[in-house]
Amino acid sequence: MLFHKLPFTTTQKGWQLTVTATATNLLALIRTASGDKSFQFATGANAMILQPEDGDIRWLADDNIPEATKGIIVYQDGFDTTPKACDLNKVQFIRKGASNVKVNIQIGEVSLNT
Repeated sequence: MLFHKLPFTTTQKGWQLTVTATATNLLALIRTASGDKSFQFATGANAMILQPEDGDIRWLADDNIPEATKGIIVYQDGFDTTPKACDLNKVQFIRKGASNVKVNIQIGEVSLNT
């Protein structure tokens, strides 16, 4: 994967998003975490690696809304990647439990030919 830089500030703990009980689009989560309301994914960005630190999350990449019991689950301290390439503008997250979850994330691009 070729990684893309995200617009996080030096006061943040790495590239970390907060996933809540409200299903939220990846782009909105990055804009909130970075304070950069005009952020757009770089041309070619089509993949991600994510790792929840303090709880379980669910996500979907097809513009459907995940729920606490529906979606691809990623357990605390586990990790997940997009399985080839996806439209990052359609990715949404929700926490599975009662508390917000900090999620480390890397955005990048993968070749559609691999």
